[in-house]
Amino acid sequence: MLDFAPIAAEDEQRDGQPGQPYRVGVVRPLPAGEISTWTHGVWEQQGDGSKIWRAMLRSPGARTLGVNIPKLELPPGASLTIAPMNPRVAGRRFYDRGPGQKGFLYAPEIDGDTACIEVHVPAGVQEPVNLTISALVHGYRGVPRNGLRELSCNVDVNCRTLAQPWMQNCVGRMLY
Repeated sequence: MLDFAPIAAEDEQRDGQPGQPYRVGVVRPLPAGEISTWTHGVWEQQGDGSKIWRAMLRSPGARTLGVNIPKLELPPGASLTIAPMNPRVAGRRFYDRGPGQKGFLYAPEIDGDTACIEVHVPAGVQEPVNLTISALVHGYRGVPRNGLRELSCNVDVNCRTLAQPWMQNCVGRMLY
């Protein structure tokens, strides 16, 4: 469990200060160090010949949870899903080398303190899965809505494609 006394004291000093972002979470390295599909989790062979790797990551007490994946290389046809424990909430799915084909992923937050991580590899695919998870982002408070304006033209920068020429130079502002 995180010790929130120093975090709360720092937030109290930072909040409302010009140029200081509003922090909603803190990065927590994994206690066992980095984990990968080679060192942790469980691989299961499915009846149709496909394979599924599963792991659950938890940060007790988190309102939201983000997953930092500094290395992501999935073979053709394979997918990575990051989902909350709630079976009624769909997870986020990623392919290949992640958004923008960069080979890393700082996954969007999910609700709750537990993330279900799953890699699905189709039958017949022999190329290895190269996935490493380095840290969790423990979300402990929400984003205040006072003074913030939501626009109807939002674009999900995590899963958009660069098919539209005007999208290649998009700039976004993130509040943390």
